Amino acid sequence: LVLLVDRPETMSAASAWAAAALLAVALLSTAFVQVPLHTRLAQGHDDRVVRSLISTNWVRTAAWTARALLLAAVLVST
Repeated sequence: LVLLVDRPETMSAASAWAAAALLAVALLSTAFVQVPLHTRLAQGHDDRVVRSLISTNWVRTAAWTARALLLAAVLVST
């Protein structure tokens, strides 16, 4: 989030906002999807919950991967 306030000259404002949005997607998905699913699993194994956890985790995986690639591109352009 610091990048929104103090970003390098090689990073556009759009890239900083995109990185922040991807961070928000990953964190919100964690808080509102994965944590409740893990809570349900703590009460006992349920194959349906496990499948949901695995399939919904792809949102986080995609967000973190896209954010890493975006920030790597910024680093390479310095």
